[in-house]
Amino acid sequence: MKRKYMTVEELLNRYRAGEIEFTGVAFTYLIRLINAYTDEWERIPYDFLDGADFSGSDFRGSDLIGISFEGVNLSGSNLSNLDLGKCCFPKANLSGANLSNSCLWRGNFNNANLSNANLMGVDIAEASFRDANLSKANLSGAKLMETNFRRANLTEANFNHAQLFYSVRLMEANLMGATFEGVSLNVDGIFENTIMPDGSILTSSYNPILSRDLELGPKLRELIKANQEQGSSGFRVNIVLLDTIVRFFY
Repeated sequence: MKRKYMTVEELLNRYRAGEIEFTGVAFTYLIRLINAYTDEWERIPYDFLDGADFSGSDFRGSDLIGISFEGVNLSGSNLSNLDLGKCCFPKANLSGANLSNSCLWRGNFNNANLSNANLMGVDIAEASFRDANLSKANLSGAKLMETNFRRANLTEANFNHAQLFYSVRLMEANLMGATFEGVSLNVDGIFENTIMPDGSILTSSYNPILSRDLELGPKLRELIKANQEQGSSGFRVNIVLLDTIVRFFY
């Protein structure tokens, strides 16, 4: 797809006029006309969209890498299959938005509203969702590694078949009613005063409460069983060995 270029004034005016399709726009290269008589232009800084309203818009195929969407209303928008690596969405409204199969690596979604958002198959490795609202969000098949969900609202979120790779931070998060069917918990999650799906509170590097919903690999399941049979005194010693072995196999 050949990318289209336009001035920021044109972009905003077209949206205000009722246009919502911006597929294939190269936002990274948006420019502003300084002087119409001399045809003088300037590049727009990455934060030029702060506070704008693009609800219901279609951005498929657009170049949005590194852009700041702080405070932007993107509710119901289509941001699927995009490279949004290192994009900033703090305090943005992404409720009901479609971000499926997009790369959100190292994205900033702190304090954002992603309730009912479609995040199927997204890559959110090293992304931050601190204090974000992801209630009823669909994260099935998502790829997580060192993702930060501290104090996030994850009530009734769908993590089915998601890949929890390593050091997923769920401190003080609310997982009430969230589902984890078929989750591949390859290494660990970090829990501290976390509200679990059944309403219990967990503070642990490992999550025994979710084990009934997880399809752990046979090696990990056998190791956990062996440690449980040894009793609490042996478990504290062997948990380090368990962590080392799991990281090796997975």
